[in-house]
Amino acid sequence: LSIGGVLTLGGELRVGRSKSGGFLGLGAKEDGGVVIGNNEAKVVKSTNVGEKGVVHEMDGFVAPDLIWRYFDQLRIPGF
Repeated sequence: LSIGGVLTLGGELRVGRSKSGGFLGLGAKEDGGVVIGNNEAKVVKSTNVGEKGVVHEMDGFVAPDLIWRYFDQLRIPGF
Protein backbone atom coordinates (compact mmCIF):
# COMPACT_ATOMS: atom_id res chain seq x y z
CA LEU A 1 0.00 0.00 0.00
CA SER A 2 1.36 3.40 -1.00
CA ILE A 3 0.17 6.30 1.17
CA GLY A 4 0.84 9.95 0.39
CA GLY A 5 -1.18 13.10 0.80
CA VAL A 6 -3.98 15.13 -0.74
CA LEU A 7 -3.18 18.54 -2.22
CA THR A 8 -5.76 21.25 -1.50
CA LEU A 9 -5.83 25.04 -1.77
CA GLY A 10 -4.92 25.17 1.93
CA GLY A 11 -1.93 22.87 1.60
CA GLU A 12 -1.22 19.17 1.82
CA LEU A 13 -3.34 16.89 4.00
CA ARG A 14 -1.69 13.74 5.28
CA VAL A 15 -3.30 10.40 4.54
CA GLY A 16 -2.78 7.41 6.79
CA ARG A 17 -4.17 4.13 8.06
CA SER A 18 -6.76 4.04 10.83
CA LYS A 19 -5.94 2.23 14.05
CA SER A 20 -8.05 0.66 16.75
CA GLY A 21 -7.44 -0.82 20.17
CA GLY A 22 -4.51 -0.12 22.43
CA PHE A 23 -4.24 2.14 25.44
CA LEU A 24 -3.53 5.89 25.00
CA GLY A 25 -2.31 5.22 21.47
CA LEU A 26 0.09 2.48 22.48
CA GLY A 27 -0.37 -1.01 21.10
CA ALA A 28 -3.02 0.03 18.57
CA LYS A 29 -3.31 -2.12 15.44
CA GLU A 30 -4.14 -0.97 11.91
CA ASP A 31 -7.71 -1.95 11.04
CA GLY A 32 -7.52 -1.38 7.28
CA GLY A 33 -9.34 1.96 7.06
CA VAL A 34 -8.02 5.19 5.58
CA VAL A 35 -7.95 8.49 7.51
CA ILE A 36 -7.30 11.98 6.17
CA GLY A 37 -6.09 15.14 7.89
CA ASN A 38 -4.94 16.05 11.38
CA ASN A 39 -8.20 14.93 12.99
CA GLU A 40 -8.05 11.54 11.27
CA ALA A 41 -11.44 11.90 9.58
CA LYS A 42 -12.77 8.82 7.79
CA VAL A 43 -14.40 8.74 4.35
CA VAL A 44 -18.14 8.05 4.72
CA LYS A 45 -19.22 8.27 1.07
CA SER A 46 -17.60 9.12 -2.28
CA THR A 47 -19.42 10.57 -5.29
CA ASN A 48 -18.10 11.03 -8.83
CA VAL A 49 -18.51 14.52 -10.26
CA GLY A 50 -18.05 14.81 -14.00
CA GLU A 51 -15.38 12.63 -15.59
CA LYS A 52 -12.40 13.37 -13.35
CA GLY A 53 -13.77 14.74 -10.09
CA VAL A 54 -14.55 12.95 -6.83
CA VAL A 55 -16.25 14.45 -3.76
CA HIS A 56 -15.70 12.67 -0.44
CA GLU A 57 -18.12 12.98 2.49
CA MET A 58 -16.12 12.83 5.74
CA ASP A 59 -17.14 12.12 9.34
CA GLY A 60 -15.22 15.18 10.60
CA PHE A 61 -13.21 18.23 9.58
CA VAL A 62 -10.03 17.39 7.67
CA ALA A 63 -8.38 20.81 7.94
CA PRO A 64 -9.58 22.74 10.99
CA ASP A 65 -6.49 25.01 10.79
CA LEU A 66 -7.67 26.26 7.40
CA ILE A 67 -11.17 26.92 8.79
CA TRP A 68 -9.77 28.95 11.71
CA ARG A 69 -7.60 30.98 9.33
CA TYR A 70 -10.74 31.78 7.32
CA PHE A 71 -12.68 32.76 10.47
CA ASP A 72 -9.75 34.97 11.52
CA GLN A 73 -10.22 36.99 8.33
CA LEU A 74 -13.89 37.51 9.20
CA ARG A 75 -13.07 38.90 12.65
CA ILE A 76 -14.23 42.45 13.35
CA PRO A 77 -11.21 44.68 14.11
CA GLY A 78 -11.14 46.04 17.68
CA PHE A 79 -13.01 43.12 19.26
